[in-house]
Amino acid sequence: LKQCERYHPRCCQYKVHGYPTRLLQIEMSGTQTSIRLFTVESASFSGNYAALSHRWGPPSSVFSTTKSKLARFQNSIPVSQLPKTFLDAIEITKALGLAYLWIDSLCIIQDSRVDWETESAKMDKVYLNAAVTIAASSSGDTQGGCFLDLVQPASRLPDCPLNKRGWVFQEMVLSSRILHFTQDQVYWQCRETMISNRFTFAPNMIPDGDLPLLWWSWAVDYSSRVFTKPEDRLYAYAGITKFYERLSGSSTIVLGLLRERLPTDLHWSCRGDKPRLRITTTNLPSWTW
Repeated sequence: LKQCERYHPRCCQYKVHGYPTRLLQIEMSGTQTSIRLFTVESASFSGNYAALSHRWGPPSSVFSTTKSKLARFQNSIPVSQLPKTFLDAIEITKALGLAYLWIDSLCIIQDSRVDWETESAKMDKVYLNAAVTIAASSSGDTQGGCFLDLVQPASRLPDCPLNKRGWVFQEMVLSSRILHFTQDQVYWQCRETMISNRFTFAPNMIPDGDLPLLWWSWAVDYSSRVFTKPEDRLYAYAGITKFYERLSGSSTIVLGLLRERLPTDLHWSCRGDKPRLRITTTNLPSWTW
């Protein structure tokens, strides 16, 4: 992490102004760990934070912040009640020397539509500005944890359970640095290199040159992902849209299509034999993918 911050200019160039409204503040008293919801004042906040990328599992089983719990969690969150993935992420955050952690189910008020829409619009800032993203890549839910019993043979990182989740796509694209915890090893991924126990290579996560081709490679990947709520597809891509428009400097995205290439991009089609879904709960036009 320190080497990346010091020697990788590409890993720092995409930061933007702004923070999530809330972070988890991690404090130590002797050997005891305490956490609470910390309200971020963007004008004065200067701390680094980690962000967790994880699969929820059944939404009803996720430990979360609600309107009735908010005041209590701002004082203290009971560590003993946290699921294993959250506990492991806290330990990783502490080990990296960071005092703040962002977890979606705790830092967004889950039964407030207003708060959910406000914070989901900031997702690009959450992951672009995080010092590192902790990815519980092989866990199917919040009880799976980050530290797993190693298995052989190694599985491909794209095949991990986490990478099938729709919301995770923008987390992977926008994060400057990611620690993937999988069943066979730990991967470090940043915009300039990827390192595991077995290899090192340069992935060139945001290549120079043909940005429209990059946009459509993202669209192909994203369109194959799974959502608990299909109507979230547009929200979960909003951060990618804003990021691409900043990258290009001139492009405008119209519901998933490039405005300057609209006649060409309207020729998109579905591939494979899976059922073709149409989201009926939103007012999206028929011509967008």
